[in-house]
Amino acid sequence: TASGFVKVRSDPKKGLIQGEVEVEMPDFTIDLPRVQLKDHQVSLKAGVTLSEKGDITVPKVSLKVQKGVKSWLNFTVLKEARPAILADGTLDLAVFKDVVPGASEFISDGDLALKAEVGEPKDGARTIGYSAVITGFSGGPAARGGIQGAEVKSQGIVQWKKGCQSIQDVELSAKSQQGNLSVTKLTWAREGAWAWEGGRIAEGWIAWLINPWLEPSRWVDGDAILGSGFWQPKEFGGSGEIDLTLVDARLVEDSKKPAISARLSGDFDFDKRIKSLSFQDGLLTFSDYPNDPVGIPTLRMGNHSVAAQIKGGVCDLRGILAQTDAIRNAKPATGGNPLSTEPWKVDLGVDLQNIIVEEATVGPVRVPRFRWGPEGILLEPSTVEVKGGVVKASVIQTGGVNQPVDAKIVMNKFPLGAILGSVITDAKGPIGGWIDLQMSAQAAKPTLAEIRRTLSGRGTFRLYQAHLERLPSLAKALQSAGALLGSSFIAGSEINDLGSQFTLQGEVITVPDLKVTGSALMADLNGWLNWWAQTIDFKLRFALTKEAMQSSGQLQGVMTQLIGSSGDYYTKIPGEARISGPLADPQVNMDIGKMLAEGGINLLLNAPVGILQGAGGAAGGAAGAVTQPTGAILQGVGNLFKW
Repeated sequence: TASGFVKVRSDPKKGLIQGEVEVEMPDFTIDLPRVQLKDHQVSLKAGVTLSEKGDITVPKVSLKVQKGVKSWLNFTVLKEARPAILADGTLDLAVFKDVVPGASEFISDGDLALKAEVGEPKDGARTIGYSAVITGFSGGPAARGGIQGAEVKSQGIVQWKKGCQSIQDVELSAKSQQGNLSVTKLTWAREGAWAWEGGRIAEGWIAWLINPWLEPSRWVDGDAILGSGFWQPKEFGGSGEIDLTLVDARLVEDSKKPAISARLSGDFDFDKRIKSLSFQDGLLTFSDYPNDPVGIPTLRMGNHSVAAQIKGGVCDLRGILAQTDAIRNAKPATGGNPLSTEPWKVDLGVDLQNIIVEEATVGPVRVPRFRWGPEGILLEPSTVEVKGGVVKASVIQTGGVNQPVDAKIVMNKFPLGAILGSVITDAKGPIGGWIDLQMSAQAAKPTLAEIRRTLSGRGTFRLYQAHLERLPSLAKALQSAGALLGSSFIAGSEINDLGSQFTLQGEVITVPDLKVTGSALMADLNGWLNWWAQTIDFKLRFALTKEAMQSSGQLQGVMTQLIGSSGDYYTKIPGEARISGPLADPQVNMDIGKMLAEGGINLLLNAPVGILQGAGGAAGGAAGAVTQPTGAILQGVGNLFKW
């Protein structure tokens, strides 16, 4: 229902007819799939001018739309003396989302103020300069928690011809409880690229954007700074250039762990048909080493494949390893998609000045080529140096493809913490120490099946001057032993030295003389490990220091008989134990009473009063009480083979 009036005024001297139009609609209704208005109040005012030549101009139009007493749309268009039109208006987004149902998924509240200047058409296109401010904006996907109370500002230039053709020099900023977000000099053209000159994204916005893809981790802290770049969409993906800096990025709450501060720049190309990402001419610069960037000439990641060339400066892995621990060690979700059985293909070349991990700086690192995949393994002669130590390794086929493969590894006084500390993320502290290793092996072909069948070789290894008790399994073993033997000394003792000779035959590693030495105990093991089936079978004899025996309620009563007149630092416990079964959960066969009896010692007769209380009051109970902690130690020692 419309009502209103028209006023007309004539000016014969100027040759003009001027008019004013006002229209009121108290029950304006639109019922369309994408627009829903019911009984809104509309007020339209316009000025009209007719020249003596018959030209009609509309110098001013104002539109007001209300719902009840709430005015939710106010818009004014004014024609200037120069060839341009000024537009000025406000919009209540809380009402707008109900008018346009599709917008409710992204908008819930806010007030928009818009100013624009529209130029005269040229070749059918208009240039529009605009400035927009949204206060109190709330919205965004509900699954991410949405955005509350944000202030969003934008200004720029739009080219319009039957739709938006391009945007130029757009400045975008947002302030909210998530922090600040800004993008400068944003441009876009239809069928062209998105480009920008810079920007900054605060940690709250990053978390809001990417947390759904970071499971089981989440973005805890750190900003992202954008340098100039672009993104060119294509039919099956796209290409572009990126310059991204992370500042103190954290994925874990523990502030003692190093953060990630690094800058990555380079060109990239993505093909969604084959799920392939290519990166070239890249630089990775860590904040502590601004003058030693890592060059990435090529990097290709596809479906179960990685190929890369990495050259140049200093690669600081401390923050990356510390912050991605949960992601790297995540187990598949229950009921999720089954893991793919497709084999991985890896082809890497590395020539770096240094690699830095938590416990060491190593380098130069030279690996001309490392290849792993269905066709087999190849490692061209490679070296990793460190002050006072070195690693040299190779896996090569001297006779060509499908010929026997020879492998050699030599490690001399190489920092043990640089290896174990980087892969065992739940260690109880720095591991330190050194590793010596010499190994030579052969196989008929470099494929995994042939290695399992035909591998042969031998070698020696030793881990020394280390804190091996900080490895999770050994720490648990010592704590269990100390608790059940009633000895806090054993529970808190150190394991400093571990080494043996070994031979390789197919899947089996034979270890005839594994020696374990610590501040409270020493053990000798001999047996074998199946590296493919992850099973073990070892026989063991062990010895304790006098202080360890004296601190143990189980052994105090037999300490004198065990030591006798010996002046040795470690006192041997008679008898032999056995540990066998799956490496993750080996079974221990040990009877401490029987073992002591081999030395002519009766545990029941020599135990102090009350020691056996709760142990069943019989030899079997006493034996079980001592068997369990000793088994825990063996399990801890056995688990070392995993590493």
